Amino acid sequence: MIVATAGFGRWEFGAIGTAWCVDSEVPLRDGDRSAVMSLVESFDRDWSRFRADSTVSRLASGGSVAAPPDAAAMLALYGDLADVTDGAVNPLVGDALARRGYDGSYSLRDRGAMAAPDLWRDVVELADDRLTLHSPATIDVGAVGKGRLVDLVMSEVAAAHGRLARRRCERRPRDRRGAAACRARAPV
Repeated sequence: MIVATAGFGRWEFGAIGTAWCVDSEVPLRDGDRSAVMSLVESFDRDWSRFRADSTVSRLASGGSVAAPPDAAAMLALYGDLADVTDGAVNPLVGDALARRGYDGSYSLRDRGAMAAPDLWRDVVELADDRLTLHSPATIDVGAVGKGRLVDLVMSEVAAAHGRLARRRCERRPRDRRGAAACRARAPV
């Protein structure tokens, strides 16, 4: 469940496993906040491996589903990151993380190491608006997903206000996975 609170020019909410804070020159209207929360909920419903009803959870046993709207952009970025890191960045790390205790219930019970599939591009296919896993695997979009959602939220807020003075995402100290983005009136 995503919970949100709002104050003058500042709006804080929790989503996708981290704390968010949107600062703006003017308070966000109820409709603007609703539009952002709808976007966040949709993203979470598509990409969260912690939700049994998510697209990636339904896909984990293999098969094909309608591709989330931003699948092409995120998989392209994962491809670029895999290329520049000699494969160290891989969207199919979900099962490996779960085995180490970062599972749907946050068990923190280590069941031993497991490598993500080396040739993830052979497992994941995006074609004809379908996202396919040719074998069982769990997609975990991690920092790429958080960064993508920051971009989407910023676009939504900027569109609602016409101009965004400042936008900042804060993370909880225990989380250490936050993302940040800012826009200013003049170059910094």
